[in-house]
Amino acid sequence: MTAVSIIKELRSITGAGIMDCKKALKEANGDIKKSVQIIRNLGKVNIKRQRNKSLEGLVSVKFSSSKAVIVEINSESDFVSRNQVFVDFVEEVSDTILKSQKNSDFLSFKLGNDDTVIERCNLLSSKFGEKINVRRVKTLSAGRMHGYNYRGKIGTIFGTNKDFINDPLDSIVRLIGSHIVASNPLSISEKDFPTNTLEEQKKLYLEQSLKIGKDQSMVKRIVEGRIQKFLNENTLLNQKFFSDQTKNVSQILKNYGVSITEFSRFSVGEPILDME
Repeated sequence: MTAVSIIKELRSITGAGIMDCKKALKEANGDIKKSVQIIRNLGKVNIKRQRNKSLEGLVSVKFSSSKAVIVEINSESDFVSRNQVFVDFVEEVSDTILKSQKNSDFLSFKLGNDDTVIERCNLLSSKFGEKINVRRVKTLSAGRMHGYNYRGKIGTIFGTNKDFINDPLDSIVRLIGSHIVASNPLSISEKDFPTNTLEEQKKLYLEQSLKIGKDQSMVKRIVEGRIQKFLNENTLLNQKFFSDQTKNVSQILKNYGVSITEFSRFSVGEPILDME
């Protein structure tokens, strides 16, 4: 093989730039396999050098009747997140996780060409010159699973107590998915609301009430009222249904005999809450 054809082959395998391929081949004395590993290692070095935060990227949602997965993979620019190579990588990762029997250690999962997820991240980081990062993964399996994805930027997976495939109620379930994406509930109900978040809100409302000079006899009632309003706005069952503001989600579900077993929602680049 000529030097040009070797470089071309290495680029097709790794997606790395010409200069990186030349350097790797020189270091590996022309050995393709060794050059691929050198470029993978180079990807790791490049990641450590990156100072920009990975705030762009995509959310992928995949589900079967019994399992659902939602994945967020980040890049540093919208230009890269729209690149078909990046898009295909996100879809391949979520497909692989959905089909696997394992629900942890996702970065070590093997992809189609025998790369692990983390190895592919490193290769793409080298190719694009940006940090490519699997930020978070969530799998669910309680109940009949469903999912909804809005333009690859906000997605949800959730379980219900019934199977609605090819059923008129399937449209209601899809609307629930749209509601979760649009309304961003933090929990299903008050019972499973994140304790840390609730305590922070109570502290904030207490400080605000005291600051404006409310007397102690009124402060407790004010804080309780504001906390209840906060819970109504941030728990799925108590939220006003986004397509019918005269009813809350609990009423909609009750009308159709549906209950939500669990859910998870990702939005690209959002802060990750401590849900304890």
